[in-house]
Amino acid sequence: MRRDKKEGFFLKARARPIIEISSFYRGCRASMQGPNEVPFRFGPPVAVTTCSIMFQDITTLLLDPQAFRDTIDLFVERYKGKNISVVAGIEARGFIFGPPIALAIGAKFVPLRKPKKLPGEVISEEYVLEYGRDCLQMHVGAVEPGDRALVVDDLIATGGTLCAAMNLLERVGAQVVECACVIELPDLKGRERLHGKPLYVLVESH
Repeated sequence: MRRDKKEGFFLKARARPIIEISSFYRGCRASMQGPNEVPFRFGPPVAVTTCSIMFQDITTLLLDPQAFRDTIDLFVERYKGKNISVVAGIEARGFIFGPPIALAIGAKFVPLRKPKKLPGEVISEEYVLEYGRDCLQMHVGAVEPGDRALVVDDLIATGGTLCAAMNLLERVGAQVVECACVIELPDLKGRERLHGKPLYVLVESH
């Protein structure tokens, strides 16, 4: 691990083993699947002043085309051949990772958006966040009964947003196959709120 010029960190992990790394985040653990060494670059946590919540910045990953490609390839390798018909991306950073995954595995991409962002008729699901309440909306008819869905976001913290996304999809008769995130904050125990639904992550940050 080394700091880069943008004060983030550079994480390298080989396929399959879980590797302990001392990092800017006081310890990071990466679980990778794939034959090659994969680099991940993240910026330092970003404070949201209105709610005193710290978020982790994935935008530095996007500045490295090879790292971004490797990230998408890890997800594609996992989900190709799984008969997934819908990739549902959560606003907003799920819109970054979801579409290339959907294109690569031959699935449609469905955006799950905040209120009043989608035109036309929508279905809504309210949920509780670390700092208040929020809502996700999806176009009526975008997902059909029997669709096999993958939910994609950049990060899982307390799990409220992923739960809302799964509820939306299951209310219209879809089967949620798995949730996929780049980063997990395991100390917040969001995985426990998923009620046993599989969760796949590339990096755990403590």
